Amino acid sequence: RGDVSETPAPRLALGAHGGDELERVLDGLDPRTICVGAERDGLDRETLTACAATATIPVRDGAESLNVAVAAAIALYRVCSLAGPTPHGPTTESDDDG
Repeated sequence: RGDVSETPAPRLALGAHGGDELERVLDGLDPRTICVGAERDGLDRETLTACAATATIPVRDGAESLNVAVAAAIALYRVCSLAGPTPHGPTTESDDDG
């Protein structure tokens, strides 16, 4: 576990409960760091305080929460998709040397 202050801001905390919906948070925040905690304990107070916002990914009724790896993957995908294309553009099969 590293020191959260050494990560680039703005930071987004992911929580199983109590945060704003991910889409709503990303409407006003372009995070450089996504913080996730242990599935049982979540993030500590120091990390939450260092984050600009806390987001929760909505799940269907009856589901308690998402696995932390799944939640991180969903958040990372949404952040990257909102950022637009990469500087190098999409990779296609014709770009391969092989």
